Amino acid sequence: STNGTIDFNGNNIKNIGLLTVNQIGLNVTTPIAAVQINGTDSLNSAVGIVRFSNDNEAPQLALLKYRGTASNPLPVQNNDCLGKISFHGYDGNAYKSSDLIRGFATENYSPSGRGSELLFSTTPNGSTNNQIALKLNNDQTATFYNTIIAPTINATNINVSESITTAGNITAKSINAINLNV
Repeated sequence: STNGTIDFNGNNIKNIGLLTVNQIGLNVTTPIAAVQINGTDSLNSAVGIVRFSNDNEAPQLALLKYRGTASNPLPVQNNDCLGKISFHGYDGNAYKSSDLIRGFATENYSPSGRGSELLFSTTPNGSTNNQIALKLNNDQTATFYNTIIAPTINATNINVSESITTAGNITAKSINAINLNV
């Protein structure tokens, strides 16, 4: 067409549109992101990464971060966001992010050090601002940012080598443990 798109049509339905701004739309003519897939059910709005092989390796989704340029990549730095998965919903006016999973560098990257942490954020009911709910720290510990509620905790062993620290409460209806070492 003359408006800068290449249209691939099948059964009189526009399936893929390529814009000159390097955007790809599947089932959409004007994508709002680099890649946008529009669908009306869980099958035609899904992305599948499939691997056929005779080994134990799985398919992967990689979020890659570096500083610099593609021809001259530089190491990421402490506090750089390594990747983000955001969950959006339409609120009547716009698509807004409500939940996030983000990975951050916790040191300047080098061949001998790639420390990182994961943050999980959710949005409380009646709010529009997401808040960190859980952080998986670079020292293999977890930080919960609010009340921990568990109807039942069943474990053979619960071992806490350092401490359990929370700014909120830890509430359990029952804790059944053969050994509880705190």
